[in-house]
Amino acid sequence: MTPTIFLGAYIIDIIVGDPCWFPHPVAIIGRWTRFVEGKIRAHTTRASEKKGGIILWFSVVIPTFFITCGIIKISFFIGALFGIIMTALLASLTLAARSLYEESRVVIVALTRGDMEAARKGLSMIVGRDTESLDEAEILRAVIETVSENLSDGIVAPMLYLTVGGVPLAMAYKAVNTLDSMVGYRNARYRDIG
Repeated sequence: MTPTIFLGAYIIDIIVGDPCWFPHPVAIIGRWTRFVEGKIRAHTTRASEKKGGIILWFSVVIPTFFITCGIIKISFFIGALFGIIMTALLASLTLAARSLYEESRVVIVALTRGDMEAARKGLSMIVGRDTESLDEAEILRAVIETVSENLSDGIVAPMLYLTVGGVPLAMAYKAVNTLDSMVGYRNARYRDIG
């Protein structure tokens, strides 16, 4: 990953973010995860779900890595400038600086206006817990916690992986992160497969 592509990716993320009309790789990875999980669950017993979890990991992470490699190779085959642009675009999709800012800002602006209902609704879009009964201090605490966590997951870690292994490794990290958020729970449903 060249410094120019790295900087370009960051600028694209800051300016464009994650437009809702564009099919985001994490959403595609999420749909693929649900599909593969369903197939594994249909063909495994409760006792063999740990093996199914390993198959799930390999079925999601490895294709993500190699599909990203393929897209980049094809892009550079088409032309050097096209390859640079596509690499920067794909790299920007591993970052979440703008979306993290925008989503947390919605909650803070609502709190500033004194609109607790809008603050709770905005918060429910970025946290996995029930927000209906939270007071202002609890909402602020939840925003700070989620921004802190997502600063690592959505900015720092992808930048590290972009630096170490380029876009394919950063996309593989996003696949692992997506798996964690979808099946990485210690409950009856996911204890073994996740």
